[in-house]
Amino acid sequence: MLRRCSHVIALALMLVVLPAAQAADETLTLACQGTLISQWGGGPKSSERINIGIIVDLQKRTVIGLEPTVPLTIDQITETEISFLGSAGSAWSMSGTVDRITGSRVASSSRHETPKNTLSFDLKCRPTQRMF
Repeated sequence: MLRRCSHVIALALMLVVLPAAQAADETLTLACQGTLISQWGGGPKSSERINIGIIVDLQKRTVIGLEPTVPLTIDQITETEISFLGSAGSAWSMSGTVDRITGSRVASSSRHETPKNTLSFDLKCRPTQRMF
């Protein structure tokens, strides 16, 4: 009787834990450090050191965490790279890549207004675990 109960408990745990583990494999949480270079209008470029968190959801095919905070769409996944892009109508666009081997992340954002505003991210990312 006790053996049968332990098998039922083990099976119940597998049914609960397995989907959670599978979902975790489809979401990458990255801690990134690097440089944000901005240029507003025709003015000079400025750069600043930044630390940001980025979430790459492979199931939903989205990247979240870059400015502006609009979810970006993953358009290609290869063995070595994830590329993404996004836009808000004709006013703003962003594209970039994450190198799956080195953790390097490069992204560029432009506002299509006059004068043109641009943001460029040059980041080094590492996988991290969510706290809760």
